[in-house]
Amino acid sequence: MSDDRKFEILGVLLLALTTLLFLALTTDGYLGESTRPILPVSDLMDAPNVLGKPGALIAGVLYVLLGHAAHTISLVTCVWGMMLIRHQPIDRFTGRFAGTLLLTFSIAALLDLDFATPGRLVGGTIGAFFGSFLEPAFGLIGANVVAVTLSLVGILLATEFLFIRMGHAVINGTVLAVGTIRELHRDLSERLADRRAQRAMRRAE
Repeated sequence: MSDDRKFEILGVLLLALTTLLFLALTTDGYLGESTRPILPVSDLMDAPNVLGKPGALIAGVLYVLLGHAAHTISLVTCVWGMMLIRHQPIDRFTGRFAGTLLLTFSIAALLDLDFATPGRLVGGTIGAFFGSFLEPAFGLIGANVVAVTLSLVGILLATEFLFIRMGHAVINGTVLAVGTIRELHRDLSERLADRRAQRAMRRAE
């Protein structure tokens, strides 16, 4: 079996796992609410979930630890799956794993800093921990700047995303859109000019 075929199979499997994780999180009966029973584990697994007890357990643990930042994991694994399908190996796994943790923890901290309410940990216990450390040290605005910066570093480490490429893509897309608008304007002007000329000729006749 060729390496490209192996990459494709691994990519499909990873996308399937990503779909299962996404379903477990989005169909969770509590959706990260603090009223979820944690102990004993049997109560944690009794939460409504389309994937049954395994889905309830996974969603429960992730929501307790990360809150809604748990969705970051499924986004990263989706990117990894697409990379494998495109025959790009997942190299530097240690760095990518560290980047995923950095990205997820930073998003959790951002959620806790900006959206947490009394009795509701939007960023989970991890987000509350880092948020309680960042805000006293840097203030609310400074803590947001630090968390966003760490999130961007995590994206760079975890994925093949490059901001330079994004900038080039935006510039090229803008140039293409402007050129298309100019062409449409030119065609429309020519058609209007032809119609005016035809009307003038009819009146002259």
